[in-house]
Amino acid sequence: MANEGLVLSCSITNEGRKDASEAGRLLKEIRGPMRSFTADGGYDERGVYASVGKHSPKASYIIPPRVNAQKSPAAPAALKQRKKHIKAIAAKGVYRWRRA
Repeated sequence: MANEGLVLSCSITNEGRKDASEAGRLLKEIRGPMRSFTADGGYDERGVYASVGKHSPKASYIIPPRVNAQKSPAAPAALKQRKKHIKAIAAKGVYRWRRA
């Protein structure tokens, strides 16, 4: 991929706007599929995972789950990576998960 490792879209929000509300706009700016979607924990919402999955079905999600995140037993495909992150954080701790 020609743009591998590059930031293709970004947004800075203030306290009056949720980070996750920017996901749709950010994805519209990106032509073609992404290899990965990296964001802070403010993007840990079902709608973000669904939007990224629709835009780039094979993308990896690198979004730290919230501190109180729970695994959903009947998670849709877009949330399966999230479940793996929650499990890895529980086993290794968030610091080691971020370094992996």
